[in-house]
Amino acid sequence: MGLRYHAEMEKTDGLAAEHELGRASVFIYGRPHNFKPLVRQWQDEASVHPTARIIETLGQSTIAIPQVYTFSANTGSYDDFPTHYQIENVKILTGLHTDAVILKPGQAAGIVTGDCPTIVLENTKTGEVVAAHGGRDSNIDRQNIDTGIPARPHDGVVASVLDYTKWRPDDLHVFVCVGIAPEHFEHPWNDPTYGESNRAMVKWIIEKYGEQCVLGNPEDGRIDMFALIKSQCVQSGIDAEHIQCDDLDTYSNENLWSHRNKNKRDGRNLVIVSCKEKIEP
Repeated sequence: MGLRYHAEMEKTDGLAAEHELGRASVFIYGRPHNFKPLVRQWQDEASVHPTARIIETLGQSTIAIPQVYTFSANTGSYDDFPTHYQIENVKILTGLHTDAVILKPGQAAGIVTGDCPTIVLENTKTGEVVAAHGGRDSNIDRQNIDTGIPARPHDGVVASVLDYTKWRPDDLHVFVCVGIAPEHFEHPWNDPTYGESNRAMVKWIIEKYGEQCVLGNPEDGRIDMFALIKSQCVQSGIDAEHIQCDDLDTYSNENLWSHRNKNKRDGRNLVIVSCKEKIEP
């Protein structure tokens, strides 16, 4: 997977980083843009105007923006989106509660995030790409941990994508980008409100996905989301050598919003993933 990473882009337009993968282009937009209205207020056409301008600048005519705040671990495609906005030369698809979108060549999706990473899967055989919300609750079924009763068919979004597409794991490359670093993602066991739930979750993660998914003392609950996602991918049959991340930390990077950083918590980032029509030689 060829990777090109620019840590410092033009800050005036909010482009914090750009990645070029084999089948996908990834553009990460953060401050000063605030994409929070796309989370729940997408019914208002005015809320999607900034996205339309960005998409047109990138040379895209259509983008799908799933509603990821329910952490459903569902997978969908362009045809599933019920709401369409036409803003000059750009069409915005939205209104679908799903965590992952299958992209065919020429299609793009926008994942709205605070501290949750975005997962990009590329199928080297079909030329398709997946853009997926990779947050904690998109990757583990909290209800199942707390009650023993699953809330959904799949524990996490990676398993959901593989079941939906029936893709061969050997054909897949995975790239995880722009999430919170584990040292800032604490779930302490002594928390007066969430301590018992945190303890159960951390122990479950370690037992199912390995000690590498928690940084340092387990009682601090510093969950490493990339390690967790990587472990899920490997358990699904994806080659560990085909899984990468960009180490871009939302908490400490001044160009990005962060829900856990009280100084930057009131906004959302937008990760745009486009599936290339063809790979340049």
